[in-house]
Amino acid sequence: MQDKEIARLFFSFLIHTKNYAKGHFTLSSTSPLTDTQFKTLIVLKRLKKVSLKKLSEELSVSNSSLSIMLNKLVDDGWVHRAFDNTDRRSTFFSLTQKGNELIDAEVNQKLDVIAERILTVPDNEKQVIVDSINTLQTFISTISK
Repeated sequence: MQDKEIARLFFSFLIHTKNYAKGHFTLSSTSPLTDTQFKTLIVLKRLKKVSLKKLSEELSVSNSSLSIMLNKLVDDGWVHRAFDNTDRRSTFFSLTQKGNELIDAEVNQKLDVIAERILTVPDNEKQVIVDSINTLQTFISTISK
């Protein structure tokens, strides 16, 4: 298969994956977060403690938009804001315990939904899926360098 054909197939796969995720794994109507806030908290959980600039780059949003959202998340108790002792202009953000608990609960709920759907997959196909996911993760890492 030619590289351009692989690129086209991968592009189609990414679109299909994004559409599937949007359709099946949005937040419940009772969630106190918007999808953007949820994504922000997920990134904060992964990065532990991060500057506004780094978080802005990770989320591909402007500092000003992110700052407004982070103020609300801090006010609501999901996020902790800390200032650098040596440079008060440097601000770092991390999840609070309340934020961690919320993200853990939301992620576990989504994992339960996925696990329930995986029950319909024949056992002999499950290892193929695991191997394929691992191969895709390696592929994405390779082309991202």
